[in-house]
Amino acid sequence: MRPRAGAPVAVSGLLALGLAPPAGAQAEPQQPPPQVVVVPNPNAPPAPTPVEHADELLWKLTGSAYFVPHDAAMDFNVRHQLGHFGAWLGLFSDPGGDTVGRTGVEWGDRFGPAFVLPTLQVATNGLVAGQLYSELGGGSSYAILGASRTNLRPFYNLSWDPNESVQLGLGHRFDRFDKLYAFTIFDVRLHTGQQDTHLLYRHRVGARLGVTLDTLYKSGHLDSGRYVKAVGVGFYVDGPHWLAKAYYDPYVNFSNQTMFRVAVGAKL
Repeated sequence: MRPRAGAPVAVSGLLALGLAPPAGAQAEPQQPPPQVVVVPNPNAPPAPTPVEHADELLWKLTGSAYFVPHDAAMDFNVRHQLGHFGAWLGLFSDPGGDTVGRTGVEWGDRFGPAFVLPTLQVATNGLVAGQLYSELGGGSSYAILGASRTNLRPFYNLSWDPNESVQLGLGHRFDRFDKLYAFTIFDVRLHTGQQDTHLLYRHRVGARLGVTLDTLYKSGHLDSGRYVKAVGVGFYVDGPHWLAKAYYDPYVNFSNQTMFRVAVGAKL
């Protein structure tokens, strides 16, 4: 097939103007676009693991069973966190005794090196209870200072420590999850000499599991006036969306009874 007329003239004109490559020349290869390389910041904290992230979930539902010789009681608690505010509803039920509902609110925030958490709780049996908890220290180590006071109505406490009390302790955080802390809660109102001393170690075993060991030493006068000393222990397990607890507590609430507590819960 013959070429179209005029085609050679067009190429020759381009050669003459220097706008076309000479015969036999190869076109230059196209360069790839420059690539943007993102260098990670070695000082940036790692992303939280699933079990660490569980501390930030907004809902927690817990069911507990309390066993003493010849009796058992149940407790149900629903807690919701909304920013700095937390609120909960609970129900304690003893088939052989009282059934008491409760509700409470708390507000926690940091002011410089201090974290402050006041709490107010009321119950259907007329109880009014207030507590102030604080951590003092801007680094890994901190001091614990707290106080609690009620109107002396029966208090079905989730912590099982003296309620008319002052709390003093120390703690150290190793990372986002692991910490070691100890505190003593002692009666300052009813002249019972009652005090509970806790030593707790919280440790992340893997990305999806954390454990806490809570050892307890208690001393003080029972309601009968007898002075006692005893050792208790608790073991807690945390997952990304669940929790479980078990506790052995002799002379619970400084009575003559020994209590074994178990609890399971969900985090949402």
